Amino acid sequence: MKIIHVTNAVGWSGGCQQLTYLIEGLEALGHQNILVCPPRSELLARLSKTSAVFETCSMFQDYDLFAARRIRNLVKKYAPDILHTHHAMAHAISLVALQGTHSPPLVVSRRVSFKMRNNIFSRWKYGSRRIQRYVAVSHAIKGTLIQGGVPAPRIQVIYSAYDARNFFPQPPHPKIVAELKIPNGFKIVGKLANYSEWKGQKIFLEAAKILLQIDKNLIFVLIGHNTEDLREYCRDLGIADSVRLLGFRKDVPHILSTLNLSVNSAIEGEGLSGALRESLAMKIPVIASDVSGNREIVQNGNTGLLVPKNDPRILAKKMEEALNSELAMKSLANRGFQWVQENCSLNTMVHQHRELYKNLI
Repeated sequence: MKIIHVTNAVGWSGGCQQLTYLIEGLEALGHQNILVCPPRSELLARLSKTSAVFETCSMFQDYDLFAARRIRNLVKKYAPDILHTHHAMAHAISLVALQGTHSPPLVVSRRVSFKMRNNIFSRWKYGSRRIQRYVAVSHAIKGTLIQGGVPAPRIQVIYSAYDARNFFPQPPHPKIVAELKIPNGFKIVGKLANYSEWKGQKIFLEAAKILLQIDKNLIFVLIGHNTEDLREYCRDLGIADSVRLLGFRKDVPHILSTLNLSVNSAIEGEGLSGALRESLAMKIPVIASDVSGNREIVQNGNTGLLVPKNDPRILAKKMEEALNSELAMKSLANRGFQWVQENCSLNTMVHQHRELYKNLI
């Protein structure tokens, strides 16, 4: 098969990681991949060792007519069996590009659970019959698509994957322990996500302040793009000495290995959190806000603990209980480890996409 993948992503994100896994996996199965992305996309370097064909296309907004014309010409040039879009702007532009053509089947990945806007453009973008299939990374996202008017038979749930070659149970990495300057006897609580209001970093830090009034022997770690922007917020809360803001890192498995507890405090929008998935793959206990796809991976009292969203006091209380119940939390993490092994393997994700493509063709 020949697949054109379209994304408007420039910086690195969980969606880019999943696209990388997919292209690498499809290539290993003998399929040809053409990646259409912006000229400055980090995907170009990440996938440079694959045999994928790269075509650059600047994309500035939904329904960008210049970008649509570029994609339309690339479809004519390569005559792909499948056109697969991986981010929202690429979805809209590709839909415009295919108007009035005998196009290949169009597949759209949806990774966030935000409700669709109720306007004519959104209804056309998500309701178009040219979209043969949506790939939702969780059942929660499938639900929001159905609420937005997409017929259920046009939606297939394929969980995002983790790489077991990198994320597996391992002892705390000594280099990271030294870098973070962790005093003996201190416990570490972390949150991995690019900074955004809806990702809930401020809720995490407010809970940290409450918890530090009870137990001073704690260090809180934030990893992800632009988390450094929270330095002043930490100073305002009076907890700067107990917080490590690491920004974007490539050594995520090593950092996760040092955590006693991994937290997702998102307010909305979560599809299937990569941080939760990868933490459980390393048998690290997790706490997550009770929103969207978090409920699927963190089954309360079975694979982790759920807390109400946007409530730092309850989050602080649950973090305290978790840190004081090490054996019980390890038991939950072990069951979470089994869940991600069974549902989120690379092999499963790649083969489900391949079967979807074959069925559409």
